[in-house]
Amino acid sequence: MMKFQRALFALLPSFLLFGCNSDSTDSGEVCTAEAVPAISVSVIDDQTGDLISCGATLEIQDTGFEETVTNTDGDSCDNNAPLEGAFERPGYYNLTVYKEGYEYWYEYNVEVPDGDECHVETVDLEARLISAE
Repeated sequence: MMKFQRALFALLPSFLLFGCNSDSTDSGEVCTAEAVPAISVSVIDDQTGDLISCGATLEIQDTGFEETVTNTDGDSCDNNAPLEGAFERPGYYNLTVYKEGYEYWYEYNVEVPDGDECHVETVDLEARLISAE
């Protein structure tokens, strides 16, 4: 039993070193731990130019992937906050933004490239919503 323990302790540093993740790439670039959105949509009233994301919903669809992001309307809601999703997922997306009192906004085949070795390259869009009234 003692030999087994010595062998285990002798190998322990190797296991720890092998299992260590330094969050760096082959090129030596250090990656951050933050998740980067593939899609970021600012919701704007087309007539006034005001940001109106409170109560707005973004649907993101790709083959085999679907996500719904809503900026819930309420006292603490920030109309300036963009709707963001598909974190760290490159691909081609179909997007729909809707909000009560406005017509739906669509954008198809939005390409999100890989970006750098660490994160996707966020695609920033403006959804200019037209009043339904």
